[in-house]
Amino acid sequence: MAKESGLAWETLSVDDSGGTLRDIRNDITNFEFATPRAVQDVTGIDKSAMERLLLLADMSLTLNGVFNDETNKSHTVLKTDGALTWSAPGILSNGEIPTWS
Repeated sequence: MAKESGLAWETLSVDDSGGTLRDIRNDITNFEFATPRAVQDVTGIDKSAMERLLLLADMSLTLNGVFNDETNKSHTVLKTDGALTWSAPGILSNGEIPTWS
């Protein structure tokens, strides 16, 4: 894989309170995400190294951005933040496998 700058992120949408996806990329200045997976030890006594099964995936993220009160942008979607700059944590909650491309 070649080195990439990460600029011009193509897709990053957040559900509003009604469950509608809203594209707020223009308001986000930086973000972090993690997709941890639990593992189960299934090592038999005949092995010299660990055997593990990957279990369910999870996801968490933190978005940081700037105030934008335009319709369906960051303030409308995340209006409980109450600041001109904001940080909004999120966590997977619907049982869907997290995806990105």
